[in-house]
Amino acid sequence: MKEFLKYFFGKGEEIEFTNFSLAHFLPIILMLAVVFSLKLFQDKIRSCKYEKAFRYILAFGLIISEMSYYWPITVCGWAVVFCSYMIIGKSQTLFDISYFWLLSGTVFALLTPTVISYTGITRFRYYQFWLEHTLGYIASFYMAF
Repeated sequence: MKEFLKYFFGKGEEIEFTNFSLAHFLPIILMLAVVFSLKLFQDKIRSCKYEKAFRYILAFGLIISEMSYYWPITVCGWAVVFCSYMIIGKSQTLFDISYFWLLSGTVFALLTPTVISYTGITRFRYYQFWLEHTLGYIASFYMAF
C-alpha cells in the first residue's frame, strides 16, 4: 500500500502525459458536456430545491482541488478561489474577474498542460490539475446561465 501511495502521489521520471491524446481531450470534452447540460437544464436547476446545496458542493470542490496539491497560488489558483466565493455569494464582481481570468489565462493551461507532463492518468496530479481547471469553467458558466 505504501508503494502505491508513493507512486500515485509522486511524479514520474519520464514523460507520461502527451498533449492532444485521449487523456488530454477527455477532461475537456467532459467539461464541455457539463457546461452544455447546465445550459440545457438551466430552468430546472434554477427552480430545484437543492440548488443552494449544489452551489456549496461546487465551491467546496473548487477549494479542495486548489488546496489538495500544494498551496502556491497562481493565476489559475486565484481564479478558482474567486470562483468558489463567487458561487457561494453570487457576486457579480467576482464573476467578472474570474470569467476574464479563466477565459484569458487558463485556456492556455487546458490547451497545453505542460505541468502534468511527468504525471499520467495513473497519478494524483493529473486529476487534481483537470479538476482545478475545469471546475472553474463549470462554476463560471453556472453563474452565467
